[in-house]
Amino acid sequence: MRDVDTEPLEPFGLLVRARTSLHPSSIHPERLHRWLAVHRVVVMRGFTAMPTVDMARFCATLGEPMQWSFGLVNELHVEDDTENYLYTRAAVPLHWDGAFVGRIPHYIFFQCIEAPAPGAGGETLFCDTPLVLERAPAALRRRWSATELT
Repeated sequence: MRDVDTEPLEPFGLLVRARTSLHPSSIHPERLHRWLAVHRVVVMRGFTAMPTVDMARFCATLGEPMQWSFGLVNELHVEDDTENYLYTRAAVPLHWDGAFVGRIPHYIFFQCIEAPAPGAGGETLFCDTPLVLERAPAALRRRWSATELT
């Protein structure tokens, strides 16, 4: 694709940077599926932000969207008086997206509309579980296999 540059990320992932003003839907779903199968995480920079309805429509091209308690798209805005840590400035603990919906999501798509200054927080960290398992010593994998989460 001539309108984007791609660059591998370390230790995993692929950076896709738009050379011109592109909507994320300009990337064919099959291309995204291939990138995700190989790289597990695809970071798209320089693309046009999508309104909520367009985000839902775009995600539907990648598979059946999951219905969450908040709907198809969760818009995160900082709130001063909330019990849900996702909507505060506080750190979010390492967690598994999908734990509260009852099934494992195939893809999770994030769109950042506004980011804080570098180093001010707001980062999202991803874990490559197969890579962690591959690199973990056998004794640690045995200990993990005996662990039960509820």
